Amino acid sequence: MSSTAWQLVGWLANRRNAVRPQSPVEEEVTALFVELSVPLLRYLHNLGLPVADGKDIVQDTFLSLFYHLRKDKPRDNLSGWTFRVGRNLARVRRNGRDPVAAGENAAEIACPDVGFNPQEQAASCLFHSMFVKDCPWE
Repeated sequence: MSSTAWQLVGWLANRRNAVRPQSPVEEEVTALFVELSVPLLRYLHNLGLPVADGKDIVQDTFLSLFYHLRKDKPRDNLSGWTFRVGRNLARVRRNGRDPVAAGENAAEIACPDVGFNPQEQAASCLFHSMFVKDCPWE
């Protein structure tokens, strides 16, 4: 390889490793993330979400904040906006939560074993059979 080719390779490597400056919107979102991510995660956990779901929602919230600011939408009370969006995303996650996808047995949730005797179990499954196809006692 010629010396000119090596110079080009070196230039490209330096160019690729160079850190590009952040835009003002990116700087603002980064500063808000540093300030609000832990309190938001704590708030989401207090709403009853597992920590893993809370971390996902924190990321989704700040991504939404980035798009919100990039479109030059209002910047009034961004911390309140962040918590409101996080709460709304948590509601969607919690209400639309699929127990089977979360690794839970849907039949056990709908037809729990609370120590019924066999007759009570059969009556409970008969009642739940209108709503749940797979009852664990059948």
